[in-house]
Amino acid sequence: MRYKVADTATSGMLSGSRETIRSVPDSKGRRIERMKDKRVPASKLLPFLLATTITALSVLAVAAWATNTDAIVRGKRIAFDPSKGNCLACHHMDGGESPGDLGPPLVAIDARFPDKHMLRQHLWDPMENNPGSRMPPFGRHRILTEDEIDMVVEYIYTL
Repeated sequence: MRYKVADTATSGMLSGSRETIRSVPDSKGRRIERMKDKRVPASKLLPFLLATTITALSVLAVAAWATNTDAIVRGKRIAFDPSKGNCLACHHMDGGESPGDLGPPLVAIDARFPDKHMLRQHLWDPMENNPGSRMPPFGRHRILTEDEIDMVVEYIYTL
């Protein structure tokens, strides 16, 4: 006689089912059902859970990379746009045509600004650290939005 019965929680076991494999009498004549346990021990699922976690983290990393790449592309567009960042009016930048020479060339930015936050603050208001700067305060004067400044920072930090 075979039938499935509902599973009860057992330490270290995940839910599943048990199946009666044989019913035998005990010494007092009562029927004892011998059960075959079909539940999966949690320890056997560890490789599956680990692989699933790694896959999920990989997907998130790719999504973050894609988002960052998008920000870099959009930041370059803003930096080269004469009606927005217009960085080329004063700076030499890779890929730019007819650069100006009022400001320093935008190369090795990560060496000049080891922290992206410092670069962002410089774009927000360059006069804060250099009162004689001719660079416009893109944030303080609302030339660029917060998001646009963040995208330009992502792009410039790649130079």
